[in-house]
Amino acid sequence: MAEQGASPANWVLPFTPHAGESDRLRTIGALAAGLAHDVNNLLSTVAGHAQLLTRDPAPEVQRRAEAILRAARDGGALLSRLVQHARAAPSPAQPTSLAQAVRDALEVTRPRWTDPTMMNPHQFLVNAELDDATVLADPAELGEVLVNLILNACDAMPMGGTLTVCVERVGANARLTVSDTGSGIAQDVLPRLFEPFFTTKGPAGNGLGLAMASRATREMGGSISVVTSDSGTTFTVELPLCMQPALVRTSSPHGTTRARYPRHVLVIEDDADNRELFAELLEQAGHRVTTAGSGTAGLEAFRQNGADAVVTDLSMDGLDGRAVAAQIKALAPQTPVVLVTGWAGASGGYAVDRVLPKPFEPEVLLRALDEM
Repeated sequence: MAEQGASPANWVLPFTPHAGESDRLRTIGALAAGLAHDVNNLLSTVAGHAQLLTRDPAPEVQRRAEAILRAARDGGALLSRLVQHARAAPSPAQPTSLAQAVRDALEVTRPRWTDPTMMNPHQFLVNAELDDATVLADPAELGEVLVNLILNACDAMPMGGTLTVCVERVGANARLTVSDTGSGIAQDVLPRLFEPFFTTKGPAGNGLGLAMASRATREMGGSISVVTSDSGTTFTVELPLCMQPALVRTSSPHGTTRARYPRHVLVIEDDADNRELFAELLEQAGHRVTTAGSGTAGLEAFRQNGADAVVTDLSMDGLDGRAVAAQIKALAPQTPVVLVTGWAGASGGYAVDRVLPKPFEPEVLLRALDEM
């Protein structure tokens, strides 16, 4: 462990970006916003098919499918976080179990330290010592911090070693430590460790992981520090304890909820994979579904056959989801319209009844239709 070597180096890093780095962060935020639609479409497909896999009777398949669902959901949230990172906008917080967040992060990173094809044939020993501690945090943001620290610990042990993750209560704080048995961090690297875009990994790294972890920790009212020596490194995160009970992040049910009110639903989606997935899930829930691959085709289908509800993507060539929704509302004001979008941060301001940001679990769409 880091404390066992001679003359360990301690470093607490309250990093503040200078003007040039802030410009680069804004550029990254703009790029993330532009890519969010396509990436969230992919994550939505992943989440949907993982939902179908949760119906498999094999417990191991269910466990892995639920891990994929959590990763897809958190991946979408992290895209939004990347945009917010440049805009300096904090994420909404809720009482969150730090121990459960560690378990989720270990499950997400499991292939990194269990599958030899992901890294090398050397063995990793993983120890988790987790006391019950609740903190006020956004679960995806907290997961981002944990995943970054765990993956960095694995990178520090290219020949294998021991990864130890601990959660304990220390006075009014929850203390998280992530330790490795690698060769430590070079002294000339320490001052820049949490600096955005600084990396020692070459093309394999982007230099944003620890920078975002540092900022996220500060936004949660905590601190992050590192102790390193030639026998290993320990990152320590301290967060204020929250006295409220943690909200439980429930897994998706093993099966599809049946619609309380089966209806004819028109699905307008230009991404073929998502279009077919939405149709399959809605049909299995008992709805009758008509699909269209563009706003123009969807509007024509509605004019010819009508629909009890409409689910439309936002970004499409020709007529986009906003224009489609406005015209449907002009034709039939009482028809519920759900707008689904991969654009991070999109919310209200449209002529629709509900906005669902991708990726979302299919049950969310089914509940939205039932509620409307």
